[in-house]
Amino acid sequence: MPPQSPSSLVRGLPLDAVKSLWRRTLTSVVHRNAESVLDGAHYDYVVVGAGVHGSATAAELASRGQRVLLVEQFDWLHRRGSSHGESRITRSTYPQTHYTQMMKKSFLCWEQACNAYGSSCFTLTGGLDFAMAGNPAITALIKSAAENGVPHEVLTPQDVAARFPAYSLPEGCTAVYHPQAGVLAATKAVAMFQSLCRQRGGVLVDRTAVLSMHATSGGVEVRTSKGNVTAERCVIAAGAWTSGLLRSSFGCDLSRVLTAVPVAVSYWRCKDAASAEQLSARNCPVSIFYTGAGLGNADSHGADAEMYTTPVLEMPGLVKISLHLPEHLWGALVIGDPSARLVVPPEEVVRHHVTSFVATHFPGVDSSRGPALIEPCMYTMTPDHSFIIDTVPNSHGRCWLVSACSGHGFKFGALIGQVMADLAITGTTDAAPVDEFRLARFSDLQIDALPSRL
Repeated sequence: MPPQSPSSLVRGLPLDAVKSLWRRTLTSVVHRNAESVLDGAHYDYVVVGAGVHGSATAAELASRGQRVLLVEQFDWLHRRGSSHGESRITRSTYPQTHYTQMMKKSFLCWEQACNAYGSSCFTLTGGLDFAMAGNPAITALIKSAAENGVPHEVLTPQDVAARFPAYSLPEGCTAVYHPQAGVLAATKAVAMFQSLCRQRGGVLVDRTAVLSMHATSGGVEVRTSKGNVTAERCVIAAGAWTSGLLRSSFGCDLSRVLTAVPVAVSYWRCKDAASAEQLSARNCPVSIFYTGAGLGNADSHGADAEMYTTPVLEMPGLVKISLHLPEHLWGALVIGDPSARLVVPPEEVVRHHVTSFVATHFPGVDSSRGPALIEPCMYTMTPDHSFIIDTVPNSHGRCWLVSACSGHGFKFGALIGQVMADLAITGTTDAAPVDEFRLARFSDLQIDALPSRL
């Protein structure tokens, strides 16, 4: 049988199928040459930064029929920012009610995205939040869970030991068990959103730096290292690189609001096979421990130190137990260009602050030799550890900013994608309380802005 021509192969297909095939073929061709989709092209939306929030936003905009360009300065799924790795704790238990409410929606958004992708990024483990009785964080967390209908149980240390023998909690400790909590596979999740964006007709280019942006009342001009494009609007999700881009493009100095902090992620050896089974994802919930202490120097908002745990899941025989806050313990901040920093994890912080916590609370973990593995990561922090979702000053409402998720924003990624798509298209959203995340809350800090330019 002679081979069929391409035209004869598609001739019998429905019109919608032909359009879909043509769009995917065209997209795959243009991705081979970044310059061909950049220089002089016009898009409805340009999304800057392909971490979890930028990728989710681009995927959601594409799903709504918008012509989207997602630009990443490094390789896809790189390890220089805050969205890489294999595990992110995902839970609805928060001391802050608005986060609890948002997570109820975010779980649904993750489910929708995974169903569209055809593969799950989430492992259900259940979750424990614990602190000494009377700790303000645990008290507020229990209240928020009850008021918002989040399934939970309040447990004693004895209850925890009987149900989860991997943990050993001190007397006088209050624990909250949340059965719906678990772990998101971070890198897989980012890849999922990028794949969905591409399938829906979005254009994705990596190894392409955004050099500057200029917004007018009519749109946005974006100058990149591989050509210039225009767009109706732009969403900036550049993480630690946000402050430099906003200053050079819009004369907006957010250096007192956005702070990049190098952190370390530590993994510890299980003592034996029995301990590894107790600490496995089948038997060990994720956890957050509110210590009630600032560990030497409480931050300006009085947040106590937090430790977190994910079970044996990423690597055989290794459990992740790390320090989350306060950020001042991590030492020197990232100054200037985050790309120029040395990617060396602050190991001494882990050894000094985490080792004793592991020895006290995890009888099945060998803390005598210190951590088995320490990996670098980076937080982009705000002074109050909350998010920024707002229009960019001097952008004429054409550019939206999502940033500073302060080490706890990954779990909101699927929801934030929908929120940013709403805001970019209509300027409003009912998916999240955006007023909680406006820049105006930092009115006591200096946010310099040059006069608007048309």
